[in-house]
Amino acid sequence: MIYPQQTFVRLSVNTVGRDFFFGDLHGCVAHLERLLEVVRFEPDRDRLFSVGDLVDHGPESFRALAHLKHWPWFHAVLGNHEAMALGSLNRLPARIKGPTVWMANGGEWSQNLSEDQWQLVIEVLQGMPLAMEIPLRDGSRVGMVHAELQSEMDWKAVESLSFERVLSDDSPFRSLETELLWGRGIARAVHSNRRHREFGTLLGRRSELVEVLEPALGIDVLISGHSITDTKRPVVEGNRWFIDTGSYQRDGKVTLVEPLTRNYWQVGWRRDRKGPLRKVGARRRLA
Repeated sequence: MIYPQQTFVRLSVNTVGRDFFFGDLHGCVAHLERLLEVVRFEPDRDRLFSVGDLVDHGPESFRALAHLKHWPWFHAVLGNHEAMALGSLNRLPARIKGPTVWMANGGEWSQNLSEDQWQLVIEVLQGMPLAMEIPLRDGSRVGMVHAELQSEMDWKAVESLSFERVLSDDSPFRSLETELLWGRGIARAVHSNRRHREFGTLLGRRSELVEVLEPALGIDVLISGHSITDTKRPVVEGNRWFIDTGSYQRDGKVTLVEPLTRNYWQVGWRRDRKGPLRKVGARRRLA
């Protein structure tokens, strides 16, 4: 489902089915379809959410966008790769303009599109908001952005985003847009802390955090992608969930999480790189 000229979208509670979120897809559509098969996804009851970066690097970028257009139960926020595409098309005042940077970052799939396909691509890209809020049946609220929300920034600032404000030169809102799409500082600190703790455990001593990380303010859980986790597994630090597990990389995986149960599933590549493995890893209780 797309949301033209909306930068923030708040959905209602799914009272009849389940809500699933997946990490940066980068065109690995067959991997996603395999995961949906394993969890027995029911389109008339369940919903599916993407943290963005549906396109580039992987084999089926156009089909990923077509699914977002045609599947009413599928929702996604804008990723930095979609933002690069819009910038190259002069459809968004992104800081990166022109096709050169996009092509260098996986955008070459777009070079052989037909006119009708281009119309669908532009329509879908312009209908991807910067942030979404999804309430769960247990009363908690999940926020979803592509990259990150700074520790000092409250979720209310995200709620106040509007299409007109993002398109303006109002520096606070442009700065927030940049963090939501491109920020990596918090993810780097999270990975550094985890390595520090693991190293301390190996030495047989308790290890404190390298950097104190504040929770995302004003929201119960914040789910994001953008920064590939070191372990190729989803990472939780406080109320921040990082679920980009390197889908298009040789050792990467597509990860699907269900926040209500904290269960997650992953599928990687066949050795010949001609599709996903048949075997899907199922994990209970995301830590």
